[in-house]
Order: sequence, then structure tokens, then C-alpha cells
Amino acid sequence: MKYTLALFGGLLVASSWSAREARAQAAAPDPAAVAFDFRTAGAVQGWVPLHDVQAIGAAPEGLAVRINGRDPYFRSPAINLPEGVPLAAVVRVKVEHSGDLQLFYARGGQETEEVRSVRKSVAAGGWRDVTIHLPPLGPGTYLRIDPPGSSGVCLIESIRIAPRLVFEAKWPAPGIPNPPADGPAVASGSLVLRQDPARYGGFILSVDGRDFATGHDHPAIAYQATVAGKPTVKWLDVAQAGGKVETEIDPSDHSLRVRTSVRDEDGAVWSLSQAFRPHSPGVIAFEAECAVDAPRPVFHAPLLVVLPGHGLGPFGASKGQAILAGVEYLENEPSSSTADLGEADALRKVSSAPKLTFPLMAIQARGKYLGMIWDRVPGVAPLFDSPDRTLGGRGHLMGLIAPGADGSDRVEGSLFPDVPLVLAPGSPAKATGLLIAGQGSTIVPAVQKYVALKGLPPIPTTPGLQDYIRLAAAGWLDSPIRDGGRYRHAAGGDAFKPQPAADAAWMMSWLAALTDDAALADRLRAAAVEAEAAVRPEQDLHAAVGHNRYPVAPLVLSHAGMTEDSGGKVFDRAVATAFATSRWFEPDGTRRFKPGRDDKIDYGRTHFSDEADGYAGQPIDHMLRLAAFSGDKAAVDEALRLLYVLRDRFQNGVPRGAQTWEIALHTPDVLASAYLVRAFALGYELTGDPTLLDAAKYWAWTGVPFVYLVDPTAATGPGAVGPYATPPVLGSTNWVAPNWIGLPVQWCGLVYADALIELARHDAEGPWSRIADGIAASGILQTYPIGHASQGLLPDSFNPLSQARNPADINPGTLLPGALRLLAGPRARPYQFRALRASGIWVCAAGSVDVESDERGEAVFQVHAWSPGASFVVVHGLDARATTEPAAVGRRGTSAILPLAGPGPKKVTIRTPN
Repeated sequence: MKYTLALFGGLLVASSWSAREARAQAAAPDPAAVAFDFRTAGAVQGWVPLHDVQAIGAAPEGLAVRINGRDPYFRSPAINLPEGVPLAAVVRVKVEHSGDLQLFYARGGQETEEVRSVRKSVAAGGWRDVTIHLPPLGPGTYLRIDPPGSSGVCLIESIRIAPRLVFEAKWPAPGIPNPPADGPAVASGSLVLRQDPARYGGFILSVDGRDFATGHDHPAIAYQATVAGKPTVKWLDVAQAGGKVETEIDPSDHSLRVRTSVRDEDGAVWSLSQAFRPHSPGVIAFEAECAVDAPRPVFHAPLLVVLPGHGLGPFGASKGQAILAGVEYLENEPSSSTADLGEADALRKVSSAPKLTFPLMAIQARGKYLGMIWDRVPGVAPLFDSPDRTLGGRGHLMGLIAPGADGSDRVEGSLFPDVPLVLAPGSPAKATGLLIAGQGSTIVPAVQKYVALKGLPPIPTTPGLQDYIRLAAAGWLDSPIRDGGRYRHAAGGDAFKPQPAADAAWMMSWLAALTDDAALADRLRAAAVEAEAAVRPEQDLHAAVGHNRYPVAPLVLSHAGMTEDSGGKVFDRAVATAFATSRWFEPDGTRRFKPGRDDKIDYGRTHFSDEADGYAGQPIDHMLRLAAFSGDKAAVDEALRLLYVLRDRFQNGVPRGAQTWEIALHTPDVLASAYLVRAFALGYELTGDPTLLDAAKYWAWTGVPFVYLVDPTAATGPGAVGPYATPPVLGSTNWVAPNWIGLPVQWCGLVYADALIELARHDAEGPWSRIADGIAASGILQTYPIGHASQGLLPDSFNPLSQARNPADINPGTLLPGALRLLAGPRARPYQFRALRASGIWVCAAGSVDVESDERGEAVFQVHAWSPGASFVVVHGLDARATTEPAAVGRRGTSAILPLAGPGPKKVTIRTPN
């Protein structure tokens, strides 16, 4: 692989490029191919505001850009750049709002397109030098600059563009260590590290007695030096340099320390050390350090590198699954793949810290896994390549390297930073963390191990219940989603038309019952009546604008009138919809992806199959909910048949394919986890089959890597929104932009959270309620505050670094159930289905259901109703002789409709004579 450097007055700027780009060999460096110093007279001439920029002009500090909208950008005059030469631009900038500085490039009459652009994060505050790498361009190039923020002033002091040099990365090939049987070792349960005392990095890790990984016994350091007055990059092969290796066992804690020192050709002495000690069963703690006795600008310093499968025979470059939490979720397929991202975004070898949902990487193969958990510090970055195409090993690559990656210091995914880190005497690069291992047929045990060792973050502090009610009410009543009695799914563009919304009606009634503001309650009740009037009775089951949907409207809307006749019609519609959905499946129970005739992009083209678990899971979840609500055994049996096919076909898979209207079928997807959890949890509720509960638990764990369990906003300041935010997919919308890795789309996480609540009752030992509440809390904090034009609405996405909300702005319905559960208590549920197995009945209620007794011939339960007016409970599976208390207002076959008056706990008793 080749790498490129840009030369600016003696400063080398580095990044990795694809082979195609690297083949464009640079000429001799020109330190000032193009330079704009906007502090000089006339330098602003030719720069033109294009969109959401009030004005641009000269200021003492440079070019002043006054921003007045969400999507600001401006354009340069035509620039003559050298042809055929990779370039780098250094923009010296000061911004008022953290976020991405995006630079588009085009020639002649080309339109600016996302594929011809580069993003770099920039922090607010002082002056920053932002290095942006550009491909070969040429004369007549125009630049378009999109500054971060939607208001304030962006100042640009200067822009310098120059060619970059090309150089070869000199990675020494890793050897295969052969530690002696009686050599130094650290054992911790099933995980054992054996060290070759003569080779630094020459260790072997075994799991349950089988060799699984090696260390890298030929680490190399890349540093900047000067040769004949010109800067260059030199490589130091630590093994080749021939330094003495020292090993030491400390009997007090059974730890092992390995050290070596080598001298580079410019006279500096480098000291490297690795230390390992037992931590807990299957866990070994590590420390790794790289120091130098003279200042050295460092582009690459390996601290700890582990090579699963390298030269050991069991699995080599194949695997079962692999993970870099928040960035990669793989089956036996390569990392940094273009299956989920365009080529420009696909490189994910060194991912910036803000994109990682938590610090875990792991490889699973042959029934075992090996992983690395590290302590996040600014100077350390993870290196992940599966299979290993970086060092040329015969397995996979997991490592920790210096310098670090924070999103602003390198091209995303690149092995090298833009500017070398000066390593000074007495200030070593240092990494600490845990090696973990155990048995596992998937990567899920590694995720479980992380949570067991590191725990979950605290639930973010949110406004109280009454403050949230006012916020949600503002979204329903006084935001752009409302159009009289109709509601848009989201505000922004013409794609979201006002429509009847039964969920808007019942959610506003729910808020009216909870608020302590009488005037607000009156407004909510009046709007709920108006919204209900816009919904025809036959629309009750599907007229909704939220993403979390429940068959609750017929149970609470006054026009439903759940008598024997109208209740039967509701059940018939539910059955008809369930069977209509089943026709999406083949006779064998599979659902095959086929792009529509009008689809401009075939979202199935990069997947290794025309099936995906999330693609099938969503309609099965929908079917099961409607079938269970209807009580129709044939509909339930058909949904369960498809659920069992889903269980068997995608057992131990990666969640994928739930958003194929804009996301590749192949792309790992938290929404797929959500639908699968909810479907299997309801399947277990209906059947009691423990294999379905196991499936629900498994798919719940697959969603955890999509949840920020560490704060991605460490540099943003206290109180920033970050923990429990949920990036939706490990890929990109429409193949190009935006890249959704590290960009939370909280509505997807809220669907996942809703599913976790269904699972939590069956798996009380799991972390599900805590994660669901955290996701809801993050959703509240991401919501537009009162006073904003989109007050009470949830942004489509949220940028943790800039703390910026991005449209379209979604109605409150997806967040509201989880938020009320968090703030009003776990019984604040819009709807619950319960299967009482001893008595053989099914219960559907507008509220939570607590079972007091369930015996053959009698069942007693409490419904914690929330509706301020009348509501209904549906009971299925009744014997013809059964009596109910309260008395039924409608009976149809084995089903009964029972009335409840007002909110609060309501006791229901079902008795069947012997």
C-alpha cells in the first residue's frame, strides 16, 4: 500500500489513499501551489455566497462568513491547480459551532456532488488548521466550502493547497512466535499468554487450550526526519534493529513485563514495553508503552498488536464474526468493505474515537472469541483489519497504535495522521486495557463480556415529567407537523403530507391526563378530538405517524365503540392485514428482496443473499402484533410459522436489511435488531417456547453495539448529549451521504428500546430496561427545545460533536411512550398484550397488565389504564360459560370486550365454571 504526504514549509502531512489514488505519482513538492491569505487586500474577491450565507467579506482576521441557515455554503473563484497530482489543502479556520467543515471540488461546469467532497470535524473556539486531502484536480477548479453551524460567523484566515508526496509504507511481515513450553506465561482462566523471551511482541494467546492469536514480533515505527535538507519518513523495524529483549515475572501478582530498546539511525533510543497480568477468568489486563529519548515527530507507533488466526492453522483469515463496536459488524466477510459505503468512506482501519460506540474489538471463530477492550485516551487509536491486509499476516489484525484519532487529525480510517505527533522525552505513548476470550458461536459473548466488565453509563439527566409533557405537547400542538386535525410524520420538505393520525389523538389524550396545567390539558383534549374526527373508524389500526405502533386506538378512541359488531370488524381488519402481509413471503416462509421497477438504486446488489433477517423480521413483527390482537388462531399460526422459519434461517446472524428504502440490504442495522427482538419476544409470549426467548435475547444483544455506552462528546463539554445515542446503521444512505456511522438517528434506537421493554419482563437479569431508559433519555435531550420552530420534534439525526440537530424533524410519537415510561414509571405503557397460559386466555389492554393470579378456571389481573375516559380490554380464549367482571359489552365467539372507566388500576376477573 502507498501513502501520501503534503509538504508545507517543512511540515509533512500524511494519509492513506487507495491504490488508484496512490498511483498518481507526485512531482517535486511545491509548498505554495495555491495560497489565499484573506488578511491581505483583495484576497476575498471572487468568493461568492450561495446558500444560507447572509454575506461574506473581508475582516481584519480574514474572510468573514455570516451564516443564517441550516445549510450554509459559499464558493471560490476558479483556481488553477497542477494536474495529475494528489493535493492537500490546509484551511486555517475559527468557527462558533463545532461540526464538520465540508469542502466540495468541481471543474468547469461540473455540479458539486457528495462524491466529490471531503469532510473534517472542527471544534469551536480558537483557530484550527484543518487539513483536507484532495484528489488530483487541475486548472479551472472551483471549491465549495460548507462551514459548520446554522448561525454566527465563520472566519477563515488562509487556505493553502499544495501537492503531496507519495511514499511506500514499509511494514515488516509478522513472524510466527514459538514460545518454549516452560517460557514466561500469564494464565487467566481459559485465556493463556505465552511469551517467547527472545522476541518482543512474540507471544501466543490460546483459548481453552487452542492457539488462537499471536502478537506482532516485527513492530515498526514511522517517524519524520530530514535528509539533505528535505523532510522524509523513516521506518524503524524494532526486531531488525536488534535490541535486547528482557522479560520479567512478578510473583506478587503473576504479571509479565517485556521490554526492549533500539536506536534509530538518527541516534535516538526508543524504549518499548508490554505488561500483562491476570484480571479475572478469561481476562488479561495489559499495558503497552512507547518512549523515545529525543523529540521525534511520529506517524506510526504500534503499542499492542494481536493477530488472531495468523499462522496457527485453526482458521487463518476466515472467521465466524467480528466487531469493532459502532464501526464494523461482520460475518465471514472483509472489513472496510464497499458493500455498505462508497469507496471514499469504506476505509475503516483506524476509526476516530467519536464513531466508536464503546471500545471493543473482537474476532470470533471455531466456537471461540478473542477481543480487546481499551481505555480511551487521546493519544491512542484502534487498528482493525479483518482479514489482515495491512501487515500481510495470515489472519486478522487488532491493535492499538499512536497517534490517536479524534476525527479532525486524519482522513477517516487512515493509518496515518495528517500531522505527526511529536513524541517528547518523558511523555511516552501509552495504552492500557483488557484482553478477553471465551467460548462463543458469535460475537455476542464478547459484547456481553464488555458490559459485564465495564457496565453501563448512568441514565442522562433529563427534564422532569411535567417539563417533558409541555415539550411533547408543543410538538403536537404548535409545530409544523400539525395541519388542523391532520399530522405529518415529519416537518421538512414536501415528502411528508398531513394525514389522519390516530396515534396523535390518543397520545394527546394521554398527555392531557398527565399534565398539571389545566389550560394545556384543555388544548390537548380539543386537539385530540379534532385529530380523532379526521380518522375514519376503519383506519384505526394503521393511521399513525409514529414509528412505534400499537393496536391501541380501537381500545381508547370514542368513535371505536367496541361493541360486539364494531369490535368484530376491528378484529376482521387485523386478520385481513396479517394475511395480506404474509403474501410478502414465499411459500417456504422466506422473504426475497426484489428492487422495484422505479428504484434508481438496487439496494440488494452488494449483499451475498437476496434475504436478510431484518427484511423478514419487520413484517413478521407487524403480523404477530395484529394477529395476537385479533385473537384469530389461524392468523397467529401463520405468523408463528414465518417466525420459526426466521429463527432457523438466520440463527446467530448479524442484524441487517430493515431499511431498504434507502439503506443496503447488507448493512448492519439496529432497526433489524429491534424488529427481531419484538417478534421473538411476542412469539415467546404466545407459545412459551424457550427457543424463541433465546432468539429474542440474542437479537437484543446484537443491537447493543449500536448504542453509545461511552460518551462520544468528551471534547464538547459537560452536559453534552452523547451516551445512549444510537447510530442507526454501519453504512450510508443512498450509497454516498450522509455516512451514518457515528451519526445518531434516535428514532431507530427508540424502536429498539420499545422492543427491549417487551423483552425485559421475560429476561429480568438482562440490561434491557436500563438501556431502553437511556435511549429514551437521550431522545428527550435531542428533541428541539420549546421556542424553536420545530419545538417538541425529534431531529432525524443528531451530530454529537457539534451538538447539532438535523432535519427532517419527526413528530413526538416515536419518543413519547419510552419517555413517559422513564419519567412516569414502568407502568406507563400505551398498550400491552399478555398470554395467561394456565387459564388459556389472551389479554389486550390500553395500559400495562399485572397478573395477580392465573389458574385453570380463573384469572385475575390489574389493568393500569391511562385513558382519561372510557377504554376497553379485549380478552380472547374464553369458554362459552366464562363470566367476566366487569361484564362484557360485546362477545364474539371466544372473545369478549370489557369496558373500563377512567384512568388508574382496574381489576378484571375471568371465571370459568368447572
